[in-house]
Amino acid sequence: MRILFGVQGTGNGHLTRARQLIKALCAKGIEVDVLLSGRGLNQWPDEPWLHDARRCRGLTFVTRDGRVERWRTLCSLRPLRTLVEVGSVCPDHYDLIVTDYEPLCAWASRLSNTPCIGIGHQYAFEHQVPRPHDDPLGALVLRHFAPATTTLGLHWHPFGAAILPPMIDHELTRHDASGFTLVYLPFEETIATIKLLKRYSSHRFQLFAPDAPAEGERYGNVWCRRISTADFKESLLHADRVVCSTGFMLISEALHLGLPVLTRPVRGQYEQRANASALLALDIGTVCETPLGDSELSAFLTGPDQVSPVRFPDVVSTIAREIAQITTDDLKSPCALIDVECLSKKLWHAVSTRHPSWASIAGESKRRPTDNPLCTLDQAA
Repeated sequence: MRILFGVQGTGNGHLTRARQLIKALCAKGIEVDVLLSGRGLNQWPDEPWLHDARRCRGLTFVTRDGRVERWRTLCSLRPLRTLVEVGSVCPDHYDLIVTDYEPLCAWASRLSNTPCIGIGHQYAFEHQVPRPHDDPLGALVLRHFAPATTTLGLHWHPFGAAILPPMIDHELTRHDASGFTLVYLPFEETIATIKLLKRYSSHRFQLFAPDAPAEGERYGNVWCRRISTADFKESLLHADRVVCSTGFMLISEALHLGLPVLTRPVRGQYEQRANASALLALDIGTVCETPLGDSELSAFLTGPDQVSPVRFPDVVSTIAREIAQITTDDLKSPCALIDVECLSKKLWHAVSTRHPSWASIAGESKRRPTDNPLCTLDQAA
């Protein structure tokens, strides 16, 4: 089988998932070509599996000071260029398209009727999961950004739907804490974040930022480091706590390791606001609805440095095995390529945790998904 794997380059979480799954697929003898689109196309020099990837501009959003700027995002779009990029994908050269919420491969598949499996957190929003209800445009874009014929949505809880657990790297094992807090706020101004962290001179921070110098730079108690897969992973495994934006993957890893999380959703970003709703509905993590300030950070730093971990199963190997079992006849069938409902039940029953929010892991959450819509999140900011 030959697969074209589309990777959304906007966030590190997409690359983390793709790296694991592509490695597992190749181990099963499947030929995989990679297409990377979105921001940061020249980042990740320590990702050898991306060296031969085809890179396209694709579609992404524009942020400033921790907020999505929709007008600038709209102005940055180049519809004709995007159509040319979609037309150049050539899905007919492949047996199957797999997309981690990458739009070019997804739409090329849709236009050519090529089978496509969509894998990612965003596909969980096809179900009744916590979300804001005051942003119909954001919901519309999220649903149609990267369509697929079979979708595998990932989330921290099934919420009574056919959703899979996060794809965690099972090599992640928490080491002895080294007495520092990992900070990853890529959509905030780095200098402003450093100034805030320096006020807490009795605490040490490792701040990962896209605009940090390659060799890193120390500002008193703050070590500002360039984003690197190996360095970030090492820091995560030795950290006491995590302060981050409300993306999906890093919080998933923190839950798996039992690390306390203080998170600040990007204003105007539908997915991150929805993630904040889910964290509140499940009563996990600390969500900061306003720009991160002294009161929130002080309370977080003096709190516990460990919480009950949520041990997610090996979702990567399971998905790779399901894809490898797809036959030529399956690819010609209009039916879903994977029995997602059966797969969901199997994987959630394998979750191991003492956290009360997962007391009945295969059923409904203790609170209904609509209990915490956070409809005024951006206004509060």
